[in-house]
Amino acid sequence: MLTRERKPCLISALPFVAMLGITSPSAAESEFDRWVKQEQAELDAFLSQHDQAFVDYLEQEWRAFSIYAHAVEDPTPKPVHAPQRRAQRLNRETTNTLDDQATPVRLRGREIHSTPPAHSFYGHELPDVTLPFTWLKGLDTPSQEVIADTWRTLAQHDHAPLLDTISQLRRKLALGDWGMVSMIQHVLITALPDRNSRVTYTWFLLNKLGYNAKLGLDGNAVILLMPSHSTLYGMQYTNIDGTHYYMLPAPSSSRIFTYSGEGSYLPDARAFELSLTPLIAKSQKTATVAFDYIYQDRLLPLEISFDVGVTEFLMDHPQLALAQYFSPHPGQPAAGSLKAQLQPLIQQLPHREAVRFLLQLSQYLFEYKTDHDQFQREKYLLIEESLHYGANDCEDRSIFLAWLVHALLGSDVIVLDYPGHVALAVKTQIRPGDDIIEYNNQKYVIVDPTYLGADVGMSMPSYRNTQPTVIAVDYAS
Repeated sequence: MLTRERKPCLISALPFVAMLGITSPSAAESEFDRWVKQEQAELDAFLSQHDQAFVDYLEQEWRAFSIYAHAVEDPTPKPVHAPQRRAQRLNRETTNTLDDQATPVRLRGREIHSTPPAHSFYGHELPDVTLPFTWLKGLDTPSQEVIADTWRTLAQHDHAPLLDTISQLRRKLALGDWGMVSMIQHVLITALPDRNSRVTYTWFLLNKLGYNAKLGLDGNAVILLMPSHSTLYGMQYTNIDGTHYYMLPAPSSSRIFTYSGEGSYLPDARAFELSLTPLIAKSQKTATVAFDYIYQDRLLPLEISFDVGVTEFLMDHPQLALAQYFSPHPGQPAAGSLKAQLQPLIQQLPHREAVRFLLQLSQYLFEYKTDHDQFQREKYLLIEESLHYGANDCEDRSIFLAWLVHALLGSDVIVLDYPGHVALAVKTQIRPGDDIIEYNNQKYVIVDPTYLGADVGMSMPSYRNTQPTVIAVDYAS
């Protein structure tokens, strides 16, 4: 592939023309115009050679690749209802058990404070974007030849201002790679209501931005193929030369028709890095959940605010490996709100009692619902999502409690990943009869935010003799 070389700014030629002794304005203008045209012709020739080489590659033979899918990370079914501890705790030397209350948390209400325009990008209002070209022909019945012709057509127009706008918006919104792809499709939707046109234009722009995106054909549907080294659960993919290319939108057949892995627009084109840090900047759409927390006969009125925009963004985000959900901090206002409301209530408590306070809150703040009951698919929830939906299951409660213990107590916490269940273990005072686990020569006390009424040191009986996979918690700095 050819390498790009920046041409000198054209205005810098003016002093040079004067030095040549060309004093007649018309002569100078004529000489300068010829120079500009020559420079522009060379630049156009360079760009057209570079793009033509890619078009030539697109016109070579495409072939069919099989389609696969990562269904779920853990296929073991979860309990339909959250298990509840018996009223009497057996075979324990301590009597420090949680109060036997039906509902220690009583919801008072949930209020959304501001609503951005209906067509906002996850709560963010984006400026209008002008596309250099919008008349994409033949994509209602796409073919390899149509795709090559579309690239050739788009490459003849100046996309530098649009690419610069996309890069600026990405920085402003603090978007990762997935967020940038979503944003590009959002800004294209008004000018290109046809999905095939929108997907093809997205493919063109991503390649111009340096990504190794591919385009595939699934009958009359155009499919964007994004290479990623992360496993994206629930998304279909194909394997091209050992790399997983994930597909958007989801194809309907068992094979995708595309070009091989050797062809990329840029020789150093990169794969997509999908993670939960960063996600998206705080939006204009926030909400507050108000509730009363009853702890040891004290009624504590609490109000936690959070960003609704990030919950909408995460609804469309692919599911990643469970470990990645124990890395991001909640954004604002959730992080500040949780700290401001809860820190004063636990700062004078002994460490183990503070863990107990947070454990009971995590057990009863949310209704228990499995992902399939709530979303009809497996979906891990970050803290804002649990606050937004008001219902979750074991992974989500563990995500919620792990951050509270880390952020409010500064304590080490590890994740216990059982078949069909997730719990935690915390570095705290060990009492006789505690269920503990050793990790890296350290002893941790088990806490289970899904086992209703369970105290610190109590694991769910059905998992007491099961060895979990331990996931180290490492929050982003």
